[in-house]
Order: sequence, then structure tokens, then C-alpha cells
Amino acid sequence: MGLLRILQSDNQQDQLEFKDRGENALDGDVIVSSGESFALGFFRPANPTTDILEFGTDKISEKNVVWGSKTEIVLSMSSSSGVRSQSPMKHRGHDMASFDYPSHTMLPDLKLGLDRRTGLNRFLTAWKSPDDPGTGSWSFRLNPNGSPQLFLYEGQIPRWRSGHWNGLRWTGVPILQVRINFNISFVNNDDELTITWGVRNRSIFSRLVVDEPGSVQRFTWHEQIAKWDVFWSAPTDRCDNYGRCGAYGKCDPYDAYNFECTCLPGYQPKAISDWYLRDGSGGCIEKNLTGMCNNGEGFVKVENVKVPDPSTARVDNNLDLKACMEQCLRNCSCTAYASSVVTSKSGCFSWYGNLLDTRVFAEGGQDLYVRVDALELANVDFFLSPAQYDKKSRGFLAKKGMLAGLVLSIAAAVFFVIMFLFWLIKRKKTGKRLFFQLCYQYKWHQIS
Repeated sequence: MGLLRILQSDNQQDQLEFKDRGENALDGDVIVSSGESFALGFFRPANPTTDILEFGTDKISEKNVVWGSKTEIVLSMSSSSGVRSQSPMKHRGHDMASFDYPSHTMLPDLKLGLDRRTGLNRFLTAWKSPDDPGTGSWSFRLNPNGSPQLFLYEGQIPRWRSGHWNGLRWTGVPILQVRINFNISFVNNDDELTITWGVRNRSIFSRLVVDEPGSVQRFTWHEQIAKWDVFWSAPTDRCDNYGRCGAYGKCDPYDAYNFECTCLPGYQPKAISDWYLRDGSGGCIEKNLTGMCNNGEGFVKVENVKVPDPSTARVDNNLDLKACMEQCLRNCSCTAYASSVVTSKSGCFSWYGNLLDTRVFAEGGQDLYVRVDALELANVDFFLSPAQYDKKSRGFLAKKGMLAGLVLSIAAAVFFVIMFLFWLIKRKKTGKRLFFQLCYQYKWHQIS
């Protein structure tokens, strides 16, 4: 009997063995794990050209394929040795403890990321369609540049990023603060750059999927209602879209009455006409041209955000936040700084160019310190909190709106004052005319 081994969330191995599945299976057989957690067999798509090898969950009533052989991979079934592969997928004998070439689904304890010793890069790729496991246009992978992050790509274009790993979680996914059922391992050393997640309770089934519409979703299985529930997904709102508000812009999805894009302190929209059309992709430019190099400049704190993309930032985990600020202030090209490690409240991010893809969170974000000139710094009211200051300086559009409203109010007030004076003068003239008429009539009466 051929056997394949699958790694489980408690690091025990669940063996795959042949089990009769009836006339719908290839030669009447598929491979089912001894714990009945997984099954390996063939399925025929709704619009089939060939049968496709599938690897999926066996205990769950709803059929879900977690790995499918792609059109460029050739596999065959052998009654003597289980699965024989002619593809780049390496079984190391019959050991399938991890998938080196995953499809669109990530299971517990499987790795995503880079093996620096071999150059192997594991990432997820969406299917072309629900019935075609060929390589789609969307992928989910670890980007090693700067401070590593998970990116959702459409082709080579970034559409969403997870934020950096801060020692506890991905900063762009605040929901991971609550990790009752999941544990996450992030490894970044000379041998590998990988992310692995596990399930604390083996009775919980969960999977991470990249789908063809362009999203990444975490599902958990609810046995009582026999349904997969979306535990988390991305992108979820317009501010999740990478670079939504352009360079030096900030996206706030929680203000229902205003355009979600504003500028970071010290900046204003580059193309105000585009912002009136609710297109902030052009970003922002410096508000004042007084210079920010040894000219009385400083930093303004922006609270509760996903900090700008650190792919091009400098990272120094040996500096505390004060040393980080001093280092940034000394370099006139430094545009902002932030902490990189929340567990020790240390580590230093410093940006020396565009600040891209900054967004606000309701909670769970971190502080960003943006370099501003002396004039902008003088406008900061130190009796206000950073949040109040941010509200006070909502941006160029808000100021323009306030100015327009003020001008209209003043014009209306002046108009009503003029009208009142005109009415008063007219009333006085009418009163004088009536007075003279009465006097004339009285005098004429006496004469007569």
C-alpha cells in the first residue's frame, strides 16, 4: 500500500492511504489521509478538457480543492508507488510535508516565502477561473525588499500590502491582534525568509485562498451550518488599494462625509482639480517652499496609521525612537521616521523619498513622524492632541471650503447690513416727508 505523509498543525504526521471512493474516482481509488483530514484524487471541471489531480479536505462536506495540478505540470497515478511526479514538485521520496509549489491555497503549517539557500520562492497564485487551475494573473507573495511584507500583485503591479512584521503581527492587518485560534511564525535569517501559520485547535479547519477576482481571504469551517465563513479578507475598502492617495497622501476610510484622501502634514494636493473629482492618485507636494534643511524644521506625529511602504526605507533595529529621530533630523533628505519593532518599542524606519500608501485605522495602527518646515511646525498648537491637530489641518480642500464659506458668509452679512441701512435711510426720508406734510396741513388749517 502506497503512503504519503502530510504535516499536521501539531507537527504529527497524517498518512495518506488508498481508500475506495466508488465509480467517480480514478480506477475506483483516491488517497485519503488516515485521519480523514485530506484526500488526493482526480476531478473533472465543469467545462473539462482533461481530468485534473486535486488535493483537498476530506472531512468537510463542501468540496474544496486546495491544490490542483496546473496545465504545465504532468502527474500520473501508480498502483505500486502512490503518486509519481514528472513536474518540478519535489516529493523527497513520498514526503509531502510541505508544498514547494503551492497553488491558490495555503494550509496550516505550510510555508510561504524564500529559501535563501536554494533560491526557491514559494507563493500563491490564483486560478484562471473556478474551473481552470492554470496560472491566473493574481499572486500573493513575500517581498524581501526593505522590511519584508506580503503583497497581493496583479501581474507585476502591487494592489495591496500587509505592512511590515512588527514582532507580533503584520501592521496592515489589525485583526491579527486577536489570535485566539491562530499562531503565526515569521522567520527572517540567512537561510530563509518565510511565513507560517498554524491552528491551535486541530478541530478547526482553516485555509487562506487567493482568488481570481483579486482578493486574499482567510476561511474557517463552521460545522454546525456546514459553511465556510470569511474570517478576514483584503482588500476590504478603497484605502486598502495600494497607493490610493499617491505620494505624501493619507487615506482615511472612516470619514463618510469627505473625500478619503488628505495630505500628510506640510503637504497639499499636487493637482487640486483631480482631488475635486475624488482622484487623489497624483499625491501631494510641499505646502511651503521655505526649505527643510537646517532651517528650524521638525516632525509632526500622525497617529494610528499603516506607515508608508517600507520597501525602500532604511531599517536599523538597533536604534530606539529618540536616536531614530535624531538620525533623521541630521539628514536633510529624510522625510519621515517610525518604530519598526513594537515588542521592544525600538527599531528605526527612516524614509528618504516618497511616502506612499499611508492609511488610517480605527485602531491598531502605529505612529508616523513626518518632517515639516518651520512654518508648518509653528502652526502646531501644542495644547491639541495629534488627532485634533490632524483634524484641524484636514488638508487643502477643507481649508479652501472653509475659506469659501467664510467669504460667502461675510458677503451675505455685508449685503444684509447695506439693505438694512438702505431701508433705514428710506424710512427716515419717508418720515421727514410725512412730518413736513403734517406741518403744512396744520399751518394751512390755521390760516383758513
